[in-house]
Amino acid sequence: MKAEGGPFVITISNIAEAENRTAVADFTENNYTVYANRMEIIVENAGNQKVIVCEATGKKVFEGVAAEIPVKIVGVYIVIVGNKTFKVVVN
Repeated sequence: MKAEGGPFVITISNIAEAENRTAVADFTENNYTVYANRMEIIVENAGNQKVIVCEATGKKVFEGVAAEIPVKIVGVYIVIVGNKTFKVVVN
């Protein structure tokens, strides 16, 4: 997947995908669990790992250490935890 937005280009490979359930998609890899719950992206078991959340366009909406990241719009988000990348659908 390649997303371009302004001066940023994000190219992502090895995206983990899982079944979509009602507004929630879960991904578990290396003990990280990443999923959407309503208008939040939840990152569990990340400890002090840096978390980056970008819209599908490449616009960064969050960078830091967090477990619950509020998002303002419905859509596809790219979540990077440490060196792992996840695609999360918020709907």
